[in-house]
Amino acid sequence: MLLTFDDGPDLQGTPLIMDELDRRRLKAVFFVMGQHIVRNRPEDLARRDLLRKLAVHGHHVGNHTMNHKDLCRNPGALAEEVDHAAEIITYATGVRPLLFRSPYGAAAGRWIARWQSATSPKSAGMPIRGNGVATARRRSSPMSPTCWPTPARP
Repeated sequence: MLLTFDDGPDLQGTPLIMDELDRRRLKAVFFVMGQHIVRNRPEDLARRDLLRKLAVHGHHVGNHTMNHKDLCRNPGALAEEVDHAAEIITYATGVRPLLFRSPYGAAAGRWIARWQSATSPKSAGMPIRGNGVATARRRSSPMSPTCWPTPARP
């Protein structure tokens, strides 16, 4: 089983989740958006510290894009959204994110956001099918995402 959390880091919820995971000796993947950690406001600095703490505790900090754009509606934004968030996450944690989850149902299991990691250029990105998660390498002309219809909200 793989526990994943999206759209963070949340300053109230994420520490509670991390404490419970630590108590149970479990690890998880926290998919974060770069927009939450890029500025120098006190809350952004606190979120960067929280990401460092997640990484130190052995959790993986994954990439959930910079601004949570719908990549089905903005396929041209893919490379910038993924690369910019990856750089910020790397700066915050000291570890380049290996996992990417696309927002709003772009089927990442059917495509690979291609990054070329400076630390391991030989690692090939392989999709994990069916759950919107893909491993990734640095930009090299990414393919467009396969998009599923977004369910209507009640």
